[in-house]
Amino acid sequence: MCVGNSIASEKMPKCASKRLYLSGEIKDITFVNVMSSVVEPCLENGIDATLWISSEGGSIEPAIAIYDGVKLAANKNDANFKTVATGQVASAAVFIFLSGSQRLILPNATILIHEASINLSAKMTLHDLTDKVEIIRGVREAMINILVKETNLTRNQAEEFIRNGKSFNAQEAVNYGFADKILE
Repeated sequence: MCVGNSIASEKMPKCASKRLYLSGEIKDITFVNVMSSVVEPCLENGIDATLWISSEGGSIEPAIAIYDGVKLAANKNDANFKTVATGQVASAAVFIFLSGSQRLILPNATILIHEASINLSAKMTLHDLTDKVEIIRGVREAMINILVKETNLTRNQAEEFIRNGKSFNAQEAVNYGFADKILE
């Protein structure tokens, strides 16, 4: 069972595959947990894995790092990485979900995408603020590129849905290409 933003894993008996669970807020430690629980033991050794996701999202940077790491390892080692959306898969968690070579969604699950944000609680100079704007522009561009590559969205749709925020039920997630099929 998964607690907070960590990953729990369950080895399948002698079938050379793994089932893992991700829930809670996506943080920097989530990257470490996914890479050490999925990429190193499974995908880098050509072992298939399934990641069940129910997360409100969190930090986009580690989510994109997970996406890149999983895609690289799975493609390089011919491993199948299946993701399953359950409950709500929102914000940064969507990009982890999109890393799956096969993406399934439960009938009552939802997908939510929106604009990235930065916490500006510290004192900043104009130069500092300008740097933050450039960072968030780069993150937004990466988000759009991943959405266009992994879904049926056009660039204009991806930009609009990120800018305005958009929620997708299971059928809409399949129709827009976020998920391959509804798992029933």
